[in-house]
This record gives sequence, C-alpha cells and structure tokens, in this order.
Amino acid sequence: MKEKQLWLRLGVTISITEQEWYAINNGNANVLREVIERGDFKLDGESYIPSEENGFNLPFDVSFIF
Repeated sequence: MKEKQLWLRLGVTISITEQEWYAINNGNANVLREVIERGDFKLDGESYIPSEENGFNLPFDVSFIF
C-alpha cells in the first residue's frame, strides 16, 4: 500500500524549565525542537487538518478538540 502524508496543526502544551522558556521566548527554535523530541508535551488543544494546506487539498477542514 502506498504511504500518504497528511499535514496538520496540533494544539499542545509543553513542559519546560524557566531557562527553556526564556530561550524559546527569544526565538530559539532548537530548544523548542528538543522539548518536543524528548516528548515533554501533551496533546490537549484545538487541532485540525486544513483543507487547502501544502497541496493536500482535503474537501473541508477536519477539526479535533483534545
């Protein structure tokens, strides 16, 4: 079966130290990536698959509330 990709936006809350908060607040994307890669986040917010994003062209938005 051919693999498909789906682009979506996820609503999450991350758990970070004060030092990480300052780094992220100052635009340090590497720290944010490290937090996510180590799994210090909780899927708990509004998430959706947009209908016209990145060429996936779903016929309508698909929304989820966690």
